[in-house]
Amino acid sequence: MKTLYRVIRPFLYVAPFALLSILAEAKPVAIVEDLTAPHDNVQLMDFLDEGTLFTLKEGETMILGYLNSCIREEIQGGEILIGKDQSRVLGGSVKREKLSCDGGRNKTQAGRKSDAGAIVFRQASIKNPVAVDYVVNSTQPLIRTGRDETVINLVRLDGKGTVQALEVQDGVADLAKLGIRLEKKVAYRLSSGDKSMTFRISRKATERAPLLSRLIRL
Repeated sequence: MKTLYRVIRPFLYVAPFALLSILAEAKPVAIVEDLTAPHDNVQLMDFLDEGTLFTLKEGETMILGYLNSCIREEIQGGEILIGKDQSRVLGGSVKREKLSCDGGRNKTQAGRKSDAGAIVFRQASIKNPVAVDYVVNSTQPLIRTGRDETVINLVRLDGKGTVQALEVQDGVADLAKLGIRLEKKVAYRLSSGDKSMTFRISRKATERAPLLSRLIRL
């Protein structure tokens, strides 16, 4: 079955948070990691804009991953307003945990980890340090890029291997679905047209990492 990746814009709904939904600046801030019941407006793997508003029925559960704050939420029931860093929940319950999700942030946020605006590390096979934009805690990242793109290029920065062309579906290249596993502690470059970014696979990376920890934004 084909998996669709969508960006959900704020929509109007008569509810206590309706005014906030109208005023909020629309931009993707969260991704739906799991959903126990189908919804017309929100589906699994959807990217949600700040200000999006929807309702879960009693007994329904949703797991959200926030891209900028790296907060993962398990929400049961209630009316949910997507915020910048976490949800506002009325009439339901929410459990939150902080994850490592460097690749889910934009370059400016990730780059704040060092004065140079990038993360610098040494790779044994080369003499000079390699600066990367992100560190990813999964050997099978999920890469979000432009919806008009059909292919992005992936190459190792240690000179080994060749350029790999990754298929993009609905703005996402999912290495797990493509059957590609990357090597721990190795740096890579992603590129498409005039866009380019670098990342390293963490030495603690796993295959079965939470979706939020797998995400990279190109």
